[in-house]
Amino acid sequence: MPAEARSAGWCGLPPASEEEIVAAEKRLGVTLPPSYRSFLAFSNGWCPYSSVIWRLLPANEIEWLRMADPEGVAEVQEFYRADALTDEEYLDYDYPDHSERLRQEYHPDCLVVGKPRCSSPAGGELLLLNPRVISADGEWEAIYFDAWAPGNKRCRTFRDLVSWDLGRVRLA
Repeated sequence: MPAEARSAGWCGLPPASEEEIVAAEKRLGVTLPPSYRSFLAFSNGWCPYSSVIWRLLPANEIEWLRMADPEGVAEVQEFYRADALTDEEYLDYDYPDHSERLRQEYHPDCLVVGKPRCSSPAGGELLLLNPRVISADGEWEAIYFDAWAPGNKRCRTFRDLVSWDLGRVRLA
């Protein structure tokens, strides 16, 4: 744990201002999903987040996966298994067999919001937001992706994914 976090008793960074969030949205050309915007307004990043996802990134560091690691995305596209699911099955987040399966063609368009310590984002664990699946309330699908092992998880929102991930870590 970083010394600053130990001394403060807090792993979060100071909140992002509305201007910082809007600047990230302009840079990326999107409106961020509500639960992720709420997180940034509460804490503009978090470190350490978990044993596998080292940091939740501040607004100025979030980036499209295709831009952050084009070689890693190409490897995921080439080597990761394609899961054949109907749209109805894909959007069923409650059934584990469905919520653990991915459409790797969505990966290049995902936004990296959490990553491990290693320098290659697609080479390890990531927290991703998927703008290709947006619910009526503006929430984007959120994905815990692990390139090395089974255990991928998709959730309807960033808030749902963080709740799942923190619960999983506490149980481990």
